[in-house]
Amino acid sequence: MSRQVLGFMAMLLSLCASALQAGAGPLEDAATAYNRGNYAQLYEILQPLAGSGNAEAQYRLGNMYFFGTGVPQDYAKAVDQYAKAAVQGHAAAQAMLGNQLQRGLGVPRDDFSGLMWFQRSAEQGNLDGQLLLSGAYHYGWGTKPDLALAYKWVLLAVATAPMYRVDLQAVERDATEEERTVGRKLALEFRPRPERQ
Repeated sequence: MSRQVLGFMAMLLSLCASALQAGAGPLEDAATAYNRGNYAQLYEILQPLAGSGNAEAQYRLGNMYFFGTGVPQDYAKAVDQYAKAAVQGHAAAQAMLGNQLQRGLGVPRDDFSGLMWFQRSAEQGNLDGQLLLSGAYHYGWGTKPDLALAYKWVLLAVATAPMYRVDLQAVERDATEEERTVGRKLALEFRPRPERQ
């Protein structure tokens, strides 16, 4: 390679590195605070962002309340933050909101609303949404059981995260060959449809 090409590549790498540094913002600062275990700083960063309508900050703040990370565990506050992010199309928040609705954590149990949020999350390709939606169709949470759809969603989840094979095996055990065939076909036809950005 010529010196000019190498010099150009070095300049390009330097510009990219500068752009990345300049692009570091509050969410990156929040990730750093989380990784350092500085949850007070994490909360201080996320709270105003969430208050201004940032869906990612709302989701992360919801996680803090759900898991009790640096704040007292409060399922109602988690639901509030997840709901704000979910209506903006945040797929992970949709899955967590559906989970809390389906389990009655911080809100009255509502299987049908949980199913709706699982569906919206799963349609975007979110792994948690796919697993939860598979469970809803398998066990009849908010809908009548549909093992073909349960198989579709669990196949998609396992394609991303093979560690969930036990969920796949549970549906395979209960589904007929015809339901598995239909579920496989539906999984092959699936294309994620993002709601936001």
